Amino acid sequence: MIDLRLLRDDPEAVRASQRLRGESESVVDQLLNADEERRTAMRSFESLRAEQKVLGKQVSQAKGEEKAALLARTKELSAEVKAAEAAANQAEQALRQAQLAVPNVVEQGAPGGGEDDFVVLREVGQKPDLDSPRDHLELGEALGAIDMERGAKVSGSRFYFLTGVGALLELGLLQLAIAQAVEYGFTPAIPPVLLKPESMEGTGFLGAHASEVYRLEADDLFLVGTSEAPLAAYHSGEILDLDGPGGTRDGRPASAARPARTARTCAGSCGCTSSTRWRCSASAGPKRRTTSTCGCWPGRRRCWPRSRCRTG
Repeated sequence: MIDLRLLRDDPEAVRASQRLRGESESVVDQLLNADEERRTAMRSFESLRAEQKVLGKQVSQAKGEEKAALLARTKELSAEVKAAEAAANQAEQALRQAQLAVPNVVEQGAPGGGEDDFVVLREVGQKPDLDSPRDHLELGEALGAIDMERGAKVSGSRFYFLTGVGALLELGLLQLAIAQAVEYGFTPAIPPVLLKPESMEGTGFLGAHASEVYRLEADDLFLVGTSEAPLAAYHSGEILDLDGPGGTRDGRPASAARPARTARTCAGSCGCTSSTRWRCSASAGPKRRTTSTCGCWPGRRRCWPRSRCRTG
């Protein structure tokens, strides 16, 4: 959710982010207005509450006609306080909805536009020159690794079975990934796949994209599309001492199995509705982010912990 302090201090940065995304800048102005309206409503409510407290003390000390007049004002003020509180609550809800409509600010240096504007950072290896190349689906079915036909029969389009070497390959890749993550200090975790609305909302998966998330209405639970949501909510409502026992100066890493859904429609298993992978996540203080890199993993930040970094 967008940081309101950033919005107030540098609204143009948020507008620029919207332009890079190719999305409307109007939501930024709507959020600014909602923020101002909420602050105005809160000031009005708090002012009336303060007056109500002062009046209560005066009533206890007054006598006769003065007390009667103060009691009459107390009754009027009570209604005003209730109305102001309702207005403040309504403004708070409007602000929250406006916040959910504004995505996080784009990382500095990210190219703008859509898929046609993607930038190739690097290519690894040499592309083979094949006379009759086959895609992953042809290869998978030939090897008995993927069964799309029975997946569609059992669950509908874009589902599949991984069988034989296909199932073994996925399990092997998962084991390889988690072994490397553990080597670099991450703690394995397999999170719940159903989350409460507040957990989904806090990580930005509701709001404008709520219709894209599977929901169990009877239980008011959402099916996660990525373990980012439960991992981010793991420490919700807690205050972490990242410098104390169990903490580190660069954050406390964790990793989790990630059930994921893709929205792309294409032939083969890349258009599937579910897959399993490992996702790495770390908690860190606002000023502890490092931009230094090492040679162990191209393009990533320096290894954690530093003692495991191959290049120091």
